Amino acid sequence: MQYTVCMKIKSAFIFLFLGFLSACKSSDVRSDSILEYRGADISYFYRQEQSCVQFYSNGKEAEFFDILKEAGVNWIRLRLWHTPSDGWNNLEKTISVARRAKASGFKLLLDIHYCDSWADPSSQSLPAEWETYSFDRLNEAVSSYTESVLSAFSQADCIPDMVQTGNEISNGMLWPYGKIKEGGDCSDFMALLGTAVTAVRNFCPSVKIMLHIPCDKDIQRVVWWYSQAEKYCIDYDVIGLSYYSFFTGTDFSIVSDTVQNLKKQFDKEICIAETSYPWTLDWNDNENNLVGLEEQLILGFPASREGQQRYLNELCRRGCSSGGSGVFWWEPQAVSSPSFPSSLENLTWFDFNNEYLGIEFDLPQPWSESDISCVPLLKDSICGGIYGSNDYTRLHSSTITLNAVRSGRDGKRRGILSSVFPPKKYMENKYSYVKRHSWLLPAAWGQRIFRYIRETAENKDDSAAESVKLAKKRIELMKTYDII
Repeated sequence: MQYTVCMKIKSAFIFLFLGFLSACKSSDVRSDSILEYRGADISYFYRQEQSCVQFYSNGKEAEFFDILKEAGVNWIRLRLWHTPSDGWNNLEKTISVARRAKASGFKLLLDIHYCDSWADPSSQSLPAEWETYSFDRLNEAVSSYTESVLSAFSQADCIPDMVQTGNEISNGMLWPYGKIKEGGDCSDFMALLGTAVTAVRNFCPSVKIMLHIPCDKDIQRVVWWYSQAEKYCIDYDVIGLSYYSFFTGTDFSIVSDTVQNLKKQFDKEICIAETSYPWTLDWNDNENNLVGLEEQLILGFPASREGQQRYLNELCRRGCSSGGSGVFWWEPQAVSSPSFPSSLENLTWFDFNNEYLGIEFDLPQPWSESDISCVPLLKDSICGGIYGSNDYTRLHSSTITLNAVRSGRDGKRRGILSSVFPPKKYMENKYSYVKRHSWLLPAAWGQRIFRYIRETAENKDDSAAESVKLAKKRIELMKTYDII
């Protein structure tokens, strides 16, 4: 009896797996034409040019913007600081790079920080010039400053195609006035944000507007933030998210689940506005690198040229398959030099000799070109579950996996629940009295659980825990290949 059940589950599992595999092979992976935003934030570029940094491709000196075209980049992102103490990323220098980018055929995303330096979830300081302003005067300053910035870009014939009003503003902007208060009161923040957005819209209605915050393991926190923007009638076009696996978490489902949730609830385009990943864990200067430990890496994505390319491919594929529109790589050119020590040197698209690594927005077919071996998964699937110390573990872990495949990307939770409490139709085949008296379904569940506990006890091991552990492992492996 047990052997028959096991064989049926094996057959069903193999059929479903091969069906999903076939579908993934035959379906069209999104091409460059569908990935609308293939971007690079190159805000350090002006400073690097002043340091006489040269870039190379195939052993020959190459124009940086030509290398970006080779990589498939079609958007350039530049940050703008209000009055930076060192002068970098000010209006004049940012316009200088913007003009070259536009002249080279790239579209421009302008990231206005509304700070004199870095703006992120931990710091959103007022520009020094505005520190003594009242809230009303600050509101007026935000409007006039935004308009003056766009006017300067317009006069330089490099009007942005998209404007980001604030950088990583998940906790507000222009603190302390615009900080989200305890309890979630964000009325002052939304007033300032609305003023910035309105200034952009009034100056140039055709320019797209992005609202940018980081991804978060707490997806509902991200959804809540954009629901507040909707509540306060903020007029924007694009949702921008930062995702760094070494900060947010090494589970790609954070990206796909976040994008999928946002796409369902808000009628907006969605981009990964910042991301990066290492091609090595070595270093080339005395500056502490942002990433340098094995534990900061995603399993299956080594710190290598191939691992970096695979990361970009996977991020694009997962984001787009969930409804996203593109990805911007953060500072792919931030190599180190004697006058520019860089903590990002191993996150760039260039080696330590400034040679282009060949990273591209090419989205290869993962089934034919990825060098991840799927032999363990195939072997496990064809054998109906070879993982596990005994028949009970192999049988029940395969059942959990089968239910996860049926239930889709929320596989872990629903897969386990469906295995513990199968649907009525399944139970009717095992317990005939359920077919005659459907109200006895809970009793059948209880009988089934009791039988399993007894079998496990007789086997004197922890088969139940092992089954769940193995099923989760198998489900994650299947998610890697986008089967579920």
